[in-house]
Amino acid sequence: MKQLLPLLILLASHQMVEAQLRIDSSFAFSSNPAKKYSIYVPSAYNASSANEMMVGFHPFNTLRWNAQSWCDTLLAFAEMNDLLLICPDGDSDGDVTDSVDYAFTLALMDSARKWFNVDTGRVYAIGFSVGGKAVYEFGLEHAGLFGGFIPVGAAVNGSSFVSSTISKSGRKPFYLVHGSLDVPNTRFFPMLTALNANCAYVDSNYMIGVGHTIDFPNRNQHLSAAYKWVDSVNLAPKTGTFSLVSPISFSSIELKGFHELTHQFAWKKSSLADNCGVMKYEIMFDYPGAGFANPLLVANADNNGEDTVFTITNHQADSALSSVGLPFNTATALEWTVRSVLLGKYSDTAKAFTVVVTRKTLGFNLTSPSNNNVVTLEGGQNKLFDWSDLNHYASVKYKLEFDDTSGNFSNPLYSGFSPNNGANSNYSIGHEELYYGLFFDNNYAIGDSLHLQWTASAEDSAYREYASSNRNILLIRGNIGFSLVFPQNNVLIQSKKGSNYSFFWDSVPRDNVTYEWLFDTIGADLTDSASFQLRSDNGGMNAHFLADFAFLDSIMNFYGVDYLDTLKGKWTIRALKNGNLEYSLETYSLNILRAHPVGINQLGLADQVSVIPNPADEGVWIKWPNNWSVDQLEVRDMSGRKLISSRPMGIGMAELQVTNLENGAYILVLINAEQQINLRFLVQH
Repeated sequence: MKQLLPLLILLASHQMVEAQLRIDSSFAFSSNPAKKYSIYVPSAYNASSANEMMVGFHPFNTLRWNAQSWCDTLLAFAEMNDLLLICPDGDSDGDVTDSVDYAFTLALMDSARKWFNVDTGRVYAIGFSVGGKAVYEFGLEHAGLFGGFIPVGAAVNGSSFVSSTISKSGRKPFYLVHGSLDVPNTRFFPMLTALNANCAYVDSNYMIGVGHTIDFPNRNQHLSAAYKWVDSVNLAPKTGTFSLVSPISFSSIELKGFHELTHQFAWKKSSLADNCGVMKYEIMFDYPGAGFANPLLVANADNNGEDTVFTITNHQADSALSSVGLPFNTATALEWTVRSVLLGKYSDTAKAFTVVVTRKTLGFNLTSPSNNNVVTLEGGQNKLFDWSDLNHYASVKYKLEFDDTSGNFSNPLYSGFSPNNGANSNYSIGHEELYYGLFFDNNYAIGDSLHLQWTASAEDSAYREYASSNRNILLIRGNIGFSLVFPQNNVLIQSKKGSNYSFFWDSVPRDNVTYEWLFDTIGADLTDSASFQLRSDNGGMNAHFLADFAFLDSIMNFYGVDYLDTLKGKWTIRALKNGNLEYSLETYSLNILRAHPVGINQLGLADQVSVIPNPADEGVWIKWPNNWSVDQLEVRDMSGRKLISSRPMGIGMAELQVTNLENGAYILVLINAEQQINLRFLVQH
C-alpha cells in the first residue's frame, strides 16, 4: 500500500467510537500507482461493535461516474441505514468489471475489514447499470463474502454471463430494482427467472414508467426498502419448519429378530420443500439428552430419502441396534428425530420424540443331549443334538456350535450348519466329525477328554440368535481315527520288474493335511523311527501311495533280501498338520517276495560285475564282460532315489566319483534297453 490518509491512520489506531467521515484516497495496485477509492463512515459507526458494510459499484460513464461521485450519490442512503460505504474506482476507463478492478475490490474489502470493525455476516453489494452487472458477476463469484445483493437497473443481456456461478445464488437474498422502460425482457426478467430457478430468495421493485436511471423519484426510500428486506432475509434463520407425526413420544416398540413385520416413522413435509431442488430427509436415533451430535443410527428416508416416512423391518432394526450394543430383553429409551437436507446442506431438524425399544429374543431352546452329558467317541457312531424349531421362519438356517466352557461362541472351536443346508433343527453328527473337528489338532490320545459347552444358533441374512441357554458336554476320545484300507493285513506281494502296488487309506476330514507312508520290519516301532518314511502321492496330499518296482527293489536291497526270499515287514500311515500328527488306528503286516528279475540277472550274470574298491572312498571302478551292452549307470540310495547318473567310459568299464556321497550302503544299477542289474556297494570316507 502506497499510503493512507492521516485520518484513516487515526481511525485505525485510536478506534474512534463514532464518526461521520468521507475518505477519498488511493493505494498502489497492479500497474496503477494510485488506484482510487472512496469511503463513507456513517455517524452511527461504533468502533467497539460490528457494523454493516455496503460495497458500491459505480456505473460506466466517465463523464459522470467514478468512485467519488458514486459515493456522493449513495451517501444519504448510507447515512439513513447506518452503512459503512466502500466504493472502488473503475480507473480512467470507467469500467469496474475487468479482472484488475475485481481484484482491487477484493483488496479494498480486505483492507476495510482491517481499518474498521465490520460485521462480516452483514456485508452487501449494490450497483447501478454496469455496476449492477458487477453485483451479479463479482457477487456470485464471491458469494460467501456477501449476505445479499441489490442490483439496480443492471445492464445485462440475459443471464448467460453468470451461467457458471448462478448456482451460488441458492438461499441468498436478491432485491432487484428496475424500470419498466429499461429493456426489462433482457435485463430484468431473465435474471429474475434464473435466480428463482436456483433457489435464491428474490424480491423486486419493478418501477412503471422509469427508464435507465438512478435518479428516479424517492431513490433513497426505494434503496432503503431494498436494503432492509435483504438484511432481514439475511439475518432470518434459513430453515423451514416441520414436525414429527408417529410414533408419538413414549410409544413402545418390540423387535423380534426374524419377524418381517415393518415399523414406520412418519413426519410432516418441511416448509422449505418446494420446487427449488429436492428436499431429502434423514432419520436419527440417539440416547435421550445426547443431542444427536454423534447419533447411534442415521438412515435415509424411504425412496432414497425423498419420502416423509422411514420404513424398517423388525430384523433390520434389531440388527442395527445390536451393532451399537443394545441388549436383549431390556427396554431402552431412545430419541428419534428427522433432519431435512436441501441442496446438500442440512436445513432443519424437527423436535425429537422419545420411544421405548425392546429387543426380544425368540427364545428357542436346546432339547438334547442333557446338560453335562458324557459322550465317548467311537468309530462309526453318531450323536444326536436337537433343539426347538422356528418353523414359521422359512429363511432361518441353524448351526451346531461348540466352545470352551469359558467361551462365548464369538469364535467357536467348531461350528457347522445342520443337515439339509441348515434347515434341520437337529444334527446327528458322526463321532469322526466331532473328533476331527475338536481333537485332531492337539494330539489327543485315546482316553483323553474335552469339557466343552454347546449350543445352536439360528440366522438369516440380517439377524442371528442363539438358543436361550447353553449346555455342557464331556467328550472322550475312544477308538476313533482313520483306517488303512488296502492291501489287507498279511497280504503277500512280489517285488518283480514291471509290477507296481498301491496302498490306500481313509482320508482325514480336515483341510491341509499331508500323509506319510511308513515301513519297517516286524518288531520295529513305526511311531519311533521307521526305516522308510515317504510322503504319499501328490506331495503328501493324496490318501494313497504308489510303490513301483524300483522302490520295492530298493527295500529288498536295503534289507539284503536274496532273490526268492521273503521280507516280513509292516506298514502304516500318519497324518500331519501344523506340527501335529496322528497315526492310523491299524498297522498292517506285509510280506514281500523278491522274485527273480527278467534278463541277465536270471542267468546269474550279476556275479560277473566287479566293483573296485568296495567300500569306496573317492572313486569306484566298475567292470563287466566286454560283450555286454551297458547304456547307463546309476547310483541310488536305499529308498531308490537316483543320486548319480553316468555313461560308460568304454567297452566293459566305467569310473564313478563318490566323494560327495555320505557313508553308507548304495545300489549300483547297470541299464540297457532290455534289462538292468542291481548291485550293492558301500561308501566309507
